[in-house]
Amino acid sequence: MEYYFIELPKFTKTESELVTILDKWVYFIKHAEDLEIVPEHAKQIYALETAYDVANRYNWKKQELEAIEYWEMRERANQDTAFEKGKTAGKKEGLKEGQQQKALEIARSLLAKGIESATVMKYTGLSPDELATLSPK
Repeated sequence: MEYYFIELPKFTKTESELVTILDKWVYFIKHAEDLEIVPEHAKQIYALETAYDVANRYNWKKQELEAIEYWEMRERANQDTAFEKGKTAGKKEGLKEGQQQKALEIARSLLAKGIESATVMKYTGLSPDELATLSPK
């Protein structure tokens, strides 16, 4: 951990003179409330870009902030819903696939014991085409 003592009035570097990460953070501390867009140098550092975005929110009117927050919450809810739907669909698809595999195993076993195809189809729910692909093991 490092500590720096900085006198902001003495920090006079311009945006084009910023070299180190420390320079960029000090520039942020000194100028964030005056800037309307995120400077290019900040876009290279995720934490710094996020800090500019957060600072920028404090310059928004209440109505603008509420609108942005509403759309962010709605987007998160949509993502959560899509995730849950995908998870449910995946479970259903997996269950269906598992049931199909089990039916094929049972049919294979019954056919191997010499049980008629019509009886196997009745109890497994397999179609004649599906049954035709099986060979007794």
